[in-house]
Amino acid sequence: MSKRNKREAAPPQNLPPAPRPDRTSLWHILVLSAAAVALYVPTLWYSWVSDDESEVLQDTLIRSFRNVPRLFAHSVWFFAGAKTDNYYRPLKLLAYSVEYHLFGFRPVFWHLANVLANLAVVVVIYLLVVELASPLGGEASAGGSPALRDVGGRSLAFWTALLFAFHAIHVEAVTWISAGNDLFCGVALLVSLWLYHRYRFPLNLPFAEGDTAADGTGVDTGSGTGVPPVTTCTNSSTVHPPESPAPGRRRHLLLYSGSVLLFVAGLFFKETAITFPAVIAGYDYFYLGESWRELARGWRHYLAYFAALTAYLALRVHALSGFAPESKPWHMTRFDLVLSVPVLAVKYLWATLLPIHLNYWHVYHPVLSLGWKPSAAAAICLFLVWAVFWLRRRQPLLSFALGWFWLTLIPVLYIPKVGFNVFTERYLYIPTFGFCILAAWGWLWLRTRLPGRRLRPLAYAALLGLLAFYCSVVFRRLPYWRDGRTLMMRTAQQSPDSPQIVAYVSEAYKDQEQFPEALRYARLAIQDDPSDSYFRDNLGEIYMLEGRYPEALANFYDAVKLQPGFPPFWVNIGAVYNATHQWQKAEEACRRGLANAPESSMLLDQLGIALANNGQGKQAEAVWRHAVQAFPEDLESHVNLATYLYQSGHLDEAVHELVAGLKASPDAPYAFAAHYKLGYIYEQEGRWEAAEREYEETEELKPGFGDLPARLSAVRAHLASPRL
Repeated sequence: MSKRNKREAAPPQNLPPAPRPDRTSLWHILVLSAAAVALYVPTLWYSWVSDDESEVLQDTLIRSFRNVPRLFAHSVWFFAGAKTDNYYRPLKLLAYSVEYHLFGFRPVFWHLANVLANLAVVVVIYLLVVELASPLGGEASAGGSPALRDVGGRSLAFWTALLFAFHAIHVEAVTWISAGNDLFCGVALLVSLWLYHRYRFPLNLPFAEGDTAADGTGVDTGSGTGVPPVTTCTNSSTVHPPESPAPGRRRHLLLYSGSVLLFVAGLFFKETAITFPAVIAGYDYFYLGESWRELARGWRHYLAYFAALTAYLALRVHALSGFAPESKPWHMTRFDLVLSVPVLAVKYLWATLLPIHLNYWHVYHPVLSLGWKPSAAAAICLFLVWAVFWLRRRQPLLSFALGWFWLTLIPVLYIPKVGFNVFTERYLYIPTFGFCILAAWGWLWLRTRLPGRRLRPLAYAALLGLLAFYCSVVFRRLPYWRDGRTLMMRTAQQSPDSPQIVAYVSEAYKDQEQFPEALRYARLAIQDDPSDSYFRDNLGEIYMLEGRYPEALANFYDAVKLQPGFPPFWVNIGAVYNATHQWQKAEEACRRGLANAPESSMLLDQLGIALANNGQGKQAEAVWRHAVQAFPEDLESHVNLATYLYQSGHLDEAVHELVAGLKASPDAPYAFAAHYKLGYIYEQEGRWEAAEREYEETEELKPGFGDLPARLSAVRAHLASPRL
């Protein structure tokens, strides 16, 4: 190479240094993650509360993946024998099954799953709002410049996500294991919206800072003041995706398909997602600024969502025998609904604005007559609906945020189908995303409008005060969720006029074996509402645990009269007859229950006990074998069958059943009995080390159970002195 060519090939000198990578978004996400996790770390040491003990600990269906088809074919409470139910949430039950196989029944990991799901929601909110507030967001596109980064968009996203992470109304949803479906539904819907936004508003629009759209509409990429700019999507110019080559179309198809699939996932987690197609249409109308005609012409954008919704409704109607077959507890006229719904909506709005007096069970009374409350509530609701349309021309993002709040809140406003807990804090978990956008934008606007630098610290002081208020409410509320008895006692103080809470307090005392207090609260609940079958059943269970069988039986039959055919009531009747050695009556009661729920493992267990003790051993064996075949995860059926096999002299088969049952449900509440019986059989066979191991497992699960201390001591003595 000549010297001239070498000089030409030499690298240029004195180039400016390469720009440092912008790690603002990374730091934002790290701060948000730390805040979201730190706030709820104490919950990792909490126990099961309320519905956790039934939905998780007693649901044998979640203990085997072979039952997954059943989860999609029945309601949430199918495991308890319920024939009618308004809750169709198969992915919630599938999530329980996954968590059970990963963690067993160790609540620390179940609480950790909720904390991580809440963290995922916070991070998704940040990423979504970055793009909603700055459509050109993040790094510049191929034809642009790094100066296109929208500082205002990222500021809005950060403060929105931080307010969501700290909002005190979320305590119930994050802390209560059974409310985890609200978190997972929130993740699914937010990511679905994010994918739809990318599908409808590609991030490679050929705009640079200061450029204009084809019709001259300016594109505001942010002034660096931290004030969210008016989005580029205005009514005067609807932005449509540019034509793209085939790979771009494939990418759009993937984005659209992913959005639809996540919408389906949200539906299967919770019914709240049923209004999401309206949210998508609201995005196009309020955020993108499309006209009604353009929405109609773009019907293909919504076709897959409505097809998915139709399929979901068909599955739901098949599983529940109706869309929402139960009306509980009120039968309201249309006029009653017109009066009550606005009052309930404003109650939710007020709880979002000022989350105080948090309560597990808010007592709600429908409005049945015209007065100032329903009139004022209707006026507020109409004003806020008008604000959604008014903001559409001025701040499309805020218009969509307010629309999100109302559209995702609509499903919980249908009072007759929601029930006693029609006002519940966890129902606000998803709607508050829209509120947090509005609150963050308002704070950023205030910060930039305060005159002079001396007054701007006032805006930060106000924000810190709000976050401190949220934290104080959260930290005061969290300890009440540490266990069921603490939660119910606190709730009884807050809602003393609720018979449901009085009954829950009774159950809490019953679980603690404090029967006098349990009886007192159970009677109070029945006194408040004599027509509730569950109250009668609870009182009967307390009597049964105390050995007062005639009184228990009377209350169980009262429960059956109030709700005929409900299997758990017949289970308790059969258990009383078995305990009093009335085998024939126990068999009759179980068969009456099985007529309504032929696949109830609890009824099959009681029926087998009655048959075995009534001299019908072969029939009892057949019943238990059917039970373990239909419900292999039902440990109690394995134990009953193994006991019969042992008494019949089939020790090897008995051991096989116990081992199979413990393998299917190692953390079942009845596991201590299986380990004890295994230890007993091993002791009879002279397998001392195996017997000691099983007795030690029993001691760990149920200290002092029966004659366990004496048997364990005898086995250890034999191991120490084999001559014995």
